[in-house]
Amino acid sequence: MRARSALPVRRALALALAAVGCANGQRHGPNLGAPDAGPPYDWTDEHLPPLVEGCGDGIVDPGESCDDANTDAADGCVACRWSALCGNGVIEGAETCDDGNRINGDGCRASCEVEQCGDGQLDAPAEACDASSGACVGCAPAAGCGDGQLVAPEACDDGNAADWDGCSAGCETEELFILTELGFATDPALGCDVTGTGSLQNAAGRALATTAVAWNSQVARQFRDSTERPAIAINGWRRGTPLPERVRLAMFGAVILDPLARVVTPAGLPFDYVHAVTDGERITSDVADIALNADGAVVIEEPLRRARFTLAARPDDVNPQRIEGTVCGVLEVRSLAHAMDLFGSGTASGYPLCQEVERVISLADLVGAGRRLGFVPTQPDTDLDGDGLEQLIVAGLPTDLCTPIIVGCVEGDGTEIHDPNCIFDFDDGWSTSFFVVAERASFAGP
Repeated sequence: MRARSALPVRRALALALAAVGCANGQRHGPNLGAPDAGPPYDWTDEHLPPLVEGCGDGIVDPGESCDDANTDAADGCVACRWSALCGNGVIEGAETCDDGNRINGDGCRASCEVEQCGDGQLDAPAEACDASSGACVGCAPAAGCGDGQLVAPEACDDGNAADWDGCSAGCETEELFILTELGFATDPALGCDVTGTGSLQNAAGRALATTAVAWNSQVARQFRDSTERPAIAINGWRRGTPLPERVRLAMFGAVILDPLARVVTPAGLPFDYVHAVTDGERITSDVADIALNADGAVVIEEPLRRARFTLAARPDDVNPQRIEGTVCGVLEVRSLAHAMDLFGSGTASGYPLCQEVERVISLADLVGAGRRLGFVPTQPDTDLDGDGLEQLIVAGLPTDLCTPIIVGCVEGDGTEIHDPNCIFDFDDGWSTSFFVVAERASFAGP
């Protein structure tokens, strides 16, 4: 966690990508009827010491960065702290590079592997192709690729050297699917293992509880009415053919045509692409930080950290051409701290805050502190910076007497910060998972 910032500017949120964790960080005040819930934090009551007993039991407890239930010092998780964190700028463990980010195409992959020609993974922009076909030589298109003449072994040739327009720079087909459904997945089995425990995490589904139906209904209305929907693009695959061993995925923002031949134009640049492997119909991407940002459907300031797609493709000519699956990852507390609480909790709803703070109530408060509306108060469950799992200090309980609020933070080493604005620089976050359904679409012509 870095130095705490000043008050944020109120921001609109079209879709809140909220995620939540496993521990209860509520403080029981001496008098639940009082506007002030009393001392906001108590080590004895909350059982949140800097390091807790239980390292090696496979459960990530407060104070632990990871817990993989073994003592292998070479697997990145040592003494329940991440020793090898891809993206921290330090080469550790099995990493072959670490350039301080988790973005593909800059020489060091999001997985902290050096990008090399001939490894079968297209690392743009340095590589225009990376395949064993005759259309790709030295990770550049062979002579003739891009001349507009389809000659074997080219899968396509649109006369240019651009990616993500239907035919890649390496003359490989690119398929496009427009999102028709997106919503919070409430089934824990739809989550991802983001902490190395071997178990799936979907804290968002648990924390949203009964409110997930309302959230997903709101999202469904947005998708129904929006002409700016995000789309998933797949590089290296042609409809009606079996999926190859490797593909490349991207959330795309070009001009596309939906299945009814209507032009749909998501705004913004393509999202960071990810490499993926296939097994039959199943597509599983590598882990990367992906900016989920498409006007009209999703607005969020921070990327979904450690994001991963799991999709099932259905390439046949009889059934509706769809892909469906999940995208999951970790949403930082700071992301929700910049988003308004659209439920109007707190003083706006007639209930005073359990402790007054000089900032706008945010979705971080709603998720971390809970609400009468059915949100279960939940602590962050994923340590993103490797210095121990940070926790939130919460005043109050979600009752009709007052609205609970985040009033401080606890560093991974146990240092308490009694400043409600600490959430704007909170490094850790909540695991989250979304179900996605997309149907075939087409790249529009120039």
